[in-house]
Amino acid sequence: MFKKILLVVAGLLLVYLLLDKVSLAPSKFKEELSVLHQQNDSLIAEIQAGDSIIADLHEKDLTLTNELEDALSHVKVVKQIVYKEVEKVKQHDSSAVVGYFNGRYPEEAKKVDTLIPLNKPVLVAAAVDLIKYDGAVKELTLKDSVISIQDKKLVLRDSIVSVFSMKEDKYKNLVANKDIEIARWSKEFNKLEVQNKKLKLKSKFQRIAAAAVIGGLTYMTLKK
Repeated sequence: MFKKILLVVAGLLLVYLLLDKVSLAPSKFKEELSVLHQQNDSLIAEIQAGDSIIADLHEKDLTLTNELEDALSHVKVVKQIVYKEVEKVKQHDSSAVVGYFNGRYPEEAKKVDTLIPLNKPVLVAAAVDLIKYDGAVKELTLKDSVISIQDKKLVLRDSIVSVFSMKEDKYKNLVANKDIEIARWSKEFNKLEVQNKKLKLKSKFQRIAAAAVIGGLTYMTLKK
């Protein structure tokens, strides 16, 4: 009988030691969680930096928009001036049209007393063509400026899209890290639940072992 009691006590003690060893197993949960939080902090900082870059790019885009509107308004002004000058020349008499040519080509006018005699319609048509030519040259210069500004705006828009794409990737990484964190919390909760059950079982074995020891000692005492 005494041997049986000793075997029971030894068995209970062995189970207790195994449960105690398992319950004391170290967990890397806190370290893993800390790494995830550091990664998330870094991602958030990069997203905030992206916001600053986008704000700066929008500011530059607004400046270019103002420059573009100004250049386009100058194109309209040139068109208006050309129209008015053409209408003005059409109303001139022959001497006034000749005066226009003399004003346009002062050096040539000094070399001759009068222009080659041409009738008024020909002179007016030539003057109109020259006015339109001058206007076209000015428009071309302004439109080159407009194209240059539009090209800069396109580059800025591409940069803005690129930064937004970068932010999207960072947000995806954040979400992925949060999913990992939730999964690890769930795993840790399950581990704690299992550990709690083992602790309860260990406590139960402790009570049984204590009762067995007390019973064994009582039995030995009475047997004497």
